[in-house]
Amino acid sequence: MHLERPKNQNQKKIIGLIKNGSKKADVNVIISFTEKYNGINYADKTAKEYSAKAIDKLKSFAVSESHTSLENLVRFVIERQN
Repeated sequence: MHLERPKNQNQKKIIGLIKNGSKKADVNVIISFTEKYNGINYADKTAKEYSAKAIDKLKSFAVSESHTSLENLVRFVIERQN
């Protein structure tokens, strides 16, 4: 699946809801919008791509406790479940 581009009017509405603080009812609108345009799948895919790049960049540093901790943190953030 890929991220579908929302119509400009819908996108502006959602951005406004997020920027202005959302009421409980608004949260459901935001969730529906995100699901409709595959936002969660897109965010997950993008996060995995960035995490792979981060781990790859770490390879240029010597292995150390800090190196291992950073790599473990990246993996934890990507692999954790709600």
